[in-house]
Amino acid sequence: MKRLGLLLVVLASTARAQDAPAESPPIEAARVEGDRLILPGDLPRAITLPCTPTYHAAHGTRLYAACGARLLIIDVEGPTLVADRVLETPVSGVHQSGDRVWLELSDGRALAADSVGDATLTPPPPPETAPPPPLEPTPTIPPPPSSNTSAWTQPRPGRVLSLVDGVAVVDLGRDDGLVVGRRVTFGSPDPGDPWGGTAQVVGVVDAVSPDRSRVQLGFGEQVEEGDEVRVTEAPPTARRAGPPRGARDWAVGATLRAFTPAQDLGLSLSVGAHVWRRLGRVGFAEAHLRPTGFSVAKGDDFGFGGGYVLFGIDMPLFAAGAGVGVEQILHEDFGFVDGYRPAVTFPVRARFGSEDGVMFELTTLLGVVYSETQFLGVDVEMQAPILRGSWLFVEGGGGRLPYWNTHVGVRHRLGGNGEAGTTFLRAAAGVAGTTEKTPARFRLGPSLSVGFESRY
Repeated sequence: MKRLGLLLVVLASTARAQDAPAESPPIEAARVEGDRLILPGDLPRAITLPCTPTYHAAHGTRLYAACGARLLIIDVEGPTLVADRVLETPVSGVHQSGDRVWLELSDGRALAADSVGDATLTPPPPPETAPPPPLEPTPTIPPPPSSNTSAWTQPRPGRVLSLVDGVAVVDLGRDDGLVVGRRVTFGSPDPGDPWGGTAQVVGVVDAVSPDRSRVQLGFGEQVEEGDEVRVTEAPPTARRAGPPRGARDWAVGATLRAFTPAQDLGLSLSVGAHVWRRLGRVGFAEAHLRPTGFSVAKGDDFGFGGGYVLFGIDMPLFAAGAGVGVEQILHEDFGFVDGYRPAVTFPVRARFGSEDGVMFELTTLLGVVYSETQFLGVDVEMQAPILRGSWLFVEGGGGRLPYWNTHVGVRHRLGGNGEAGTTFLRAAAGVAGTTEKTPARFRLGPSLSVGFESRY
């Protein structure tokens, strides 16, 4: 009889367990991803929220989410939107303490999240208003917003208020749903973009106030005051290795180099310069002054220098040109250097890569010596971006020329964003040398250089 009674108890308990409804997944298993609430289960469900929460916390079966000054209270068991309220002050944090959830307001006050009827909140719907409908879950996680535009509410179009050195200030802010990291696009709406924007220039928000945002642009990207601004899900268009070319018609630059021979008491100074002019869409002309200066030491004092003019094509990722010039070269007589003499030179230049990104540039000098075309020298420059607005470069040159050098330096933007009005500072250190006239002897020592570039 005892065994029979035990069997009846086990069967009754099993029947009650089968009749009991399945428990809802715990609130801790739910999570927020962007503007979606992901509910756990055998088949995960995604709920599209009315806004993108910046802060949220869970307690019991409810999720408390804040989007700026907007507060959402969601019962996950439904799921049901219990409350949708707008506070007078934006929320700067949501915290659980004990058996309540507290809202940290931007003015320093704290407010219980379940006090939605307080005077600090907008009044709840009148009693005769029908309760808000339950949120409709989708059977699977929806595709990204680029193909499902209903997943996020597009705020009103904004405008560019100001633009300085690649930083735009726009008239969309936290009250419009913008947060740090949100991407915006500039220009007229593109009918092919489901967000109504254009991917010509896409910047990233890095600072937000209630009615303003600061947007970082990539180097070389150009927008204008008054341009339309829209939120987009397109990736940023900034390219550090190959940025677009800023519009300009002229460019000028100059570099001063100085070195002291290590084995001799003296000083050598030289200056180099260039003036660049755009011709048509891709053509250019350049007047280039190669290192020109003097060397003073215990031996002979002498001067050196040269220059050339160059014509060619200049495109975003490639440039090439050729020209003619004059240069002082070492004059050899039966293998001995007995002075310098001027020679007609034919420079040939090629640049691979962006001049404001990763770049390699090679300039060779051919010359007519004793009625023969000979190789006279070469100049090389390599560059790569290291920080926003800064580049590392390596330059050097030499050959049958009185002056030769190798420098490593930094090119830093002082103002502008690659367009006309942009100025760069160049500073470098390295080794330089000259060759005395008689007898042939090298002067070699540490060297410093400083220069600038400006675009107009």
